[in-house]
Amino acid sequence: MTNTTIQFIKNIVIYSVGALGSKLIAFFLLPLYTHTLPRKDFGFIELINTTLMVAIPIIGFQLSESAFRYLLDSKDLDDKKKIISNSFFIVITSCVVFGILYKIASLFTNITELFQNKGNLIMLLIFTTLWVGILKQIARGLEENIVFAFADIILTVSIGGLSYYFLYIKNWGLSGYFLSIILSNTFVILIIIIFCRLWRFIRISSISKSQTYLMLLYSIPFIPNIIAGWFMNASDRYFIAHYAGLNYVGLYSVAFKYSTILTILSGIIILAWQSYAVTNYHSRNANNSFSRIFELYLFSLTLIFMVLIIIEKPLLKIMVSEEYINSWRYIPLLLGSSYALAMSSFFAVAYIVVKKTKNLFYSSILTGATNVILNLIFIPECGAIAAAYSTLFSTIILWIIRMIDTKKYFNIYINYKSIILNIIIIISIVFLELWKLEAWIDFIIKTVFIFIFLFFNKFVIKRLLDYCLYLVKIKITKVSNT
Repeated sequence: MTNTTIQFIKNIVIYSVGALGSKLIAFFLLPLYTHTLPRKDFGFIELINTTLMVAIPIIGFQLSESAFRYLLDSKDLDDKKKIISNSFFIVITSCVVFGILYKIASLFTNITELFQNKGNLIMLLIFTTLWVGILKQIARGLEENIVFAFADIILTVSIGGLSYYFLYIKNWGLSGYFLSIILSNTFVILIIIIFCRLWRFIRISSISKSQTYLMLLYSIPFIPNIIAGWFMNASDRYFIAHYAGLNYVGLYSVAFKYSTILTILSGIIILAWQSYAVTNYHSRNANNSFSRIFELYLFSLTLIFMVLIIIEKPLLKIMVSEEYINSWRYIPLLLGSSYALAMSSFFAVAYIVVKKTKNLFYSSILTGATNVILNLIFIPECGAIAAAYSTLFSTIILWIIRMIDTKKYFNIYINYKSIILNIIIIISIVFLELWKLEAWIDFIIKTVFIFIFLFFNKFVIKRLLDYCLYLVKIKITKVSNT
């Protein structure tokens, strides 16, 4: 096993420590949210969060991607100063301009009423979330992975504690929800600045038009990609709100949060995969190592999917109130879409490695438009379930397009027999979950599928165990030598 492979696995472990909590906190807090917030308020929060998913990248020019990518290529301290100084300059300028525009808009429109008189809190939420995103990627680009993970841990603990205090003890409702995140974001901002000593890299003299132009040239193509992805994954809730009402938005949002567990877990691997692919792209053995990583990724993703869909109903009974229990109807389809999206994300790393971020746009715009069209056609007639089917269909298209298009950058060996088998198992389990079978029959069939999956992936399991044993041996050797 090469040192780079060991570092790849170590990075997964480090990212997992922090990211698991901060990314899954929204799901773990579902019992608190669903017991302290009416479905209408929870639906409003989800619409705000959905809007922020596209607003924050636009306001910040998705500069976090550019800062991370250019810091990885930086050769000396001066390069780092230029990248970080220009990042701060762009984000500060953008926040000031957007804040002024919001104040002007609030004087001449009903935007304050639209935000239920929470406009100032929402603006603070936007700005602090934007800064957390850019600072975390700067820390990652500086290879301060421990700080990156520690920041996520602090974010998790803070949001959990403050949400309990403001929502359960103080009963502040919407204001309490927004305040818990704003204050938590502020803590994380301070921690990253202090632990990474970012003041070392901030110099007014390092701000330059050329560096700003290069960074924006790289990051701006991510914005259309994110907007298209937003149409594909998040705009569903606006259509549901219009045609079915906020109550159904609440149900759909619970299901969506559950399905994002798969996206979050795969995203941790993608973070390590990005760093690994960038640093090893020009190595002689790149294609072989990339192919092995894809094989492990495919196995891990399918296994996580199967576990999540099997424990779905029992877990929902524990996690949410009776009012939200019918959200299980949307989960199998949304989990399927999360699986397809995670697969497309693996191949999308190729665009980041070769700095061809414009290519992200074309596949995303096509699939985003497909999703919107399907929503417009079917949601008025079929309701919220049509949104889940539309999202699943669109993400599968995205996966296929990116897998084919990135062949010119990565020559990854793909075992199509294995992929087809995994897809058959996934489709079977999804439709099995949608049917109302007797519990014992359902259990037996799912168990059979699991054994089939494990049998056909026995060589991958052996390789994964060998990796783990190798790392344990290294750790034992280091301890014995000290």
